[in-house]
Amino acid sequence: MIAGDSVSDNKNDSKQVQTILRTTQEEKELITNEATNKGLSINEYIKTTLLNAINSDDSTNDKDDINNDSNLAIIQILQEQLNQKDNQINQLHQLLYQGQQKLLEAPKKWYQFWKP
Repeated sequence: MIAGDSVSDNKNDSKQVQTILRTTQEEKELITNEATNKGLSINEYIKTTLLNAINSDDSTNDKDDINNDSNLAIIQILQEQLNQKDNQINQLHQLLYQGQQKLLEAPKKWYQFWKP
């Protein structure tokens, strides 16, 4: 949990910001051990770990956005194709109906009724 932020007064152009992080004793020991294993100070370890996590989340979100955009484009193309197929089916139904109507209207003798 972040308790508060304060700004130190450095004379450099870049100001250092201090963030206080409250942890349990077990969490502190875990962080200290990990930092020691990696050869970093505790502050440097926390900073690099957090920044790496943020950067990986951002890149994952960018990839997800790209995938979603391509999926939306594919879905749109498929919907257009489906609409075209629906129109073609409707046209075929109309042609079939017209052909059947012409067959019924054609004069036939009783012995030629079964012939097309």
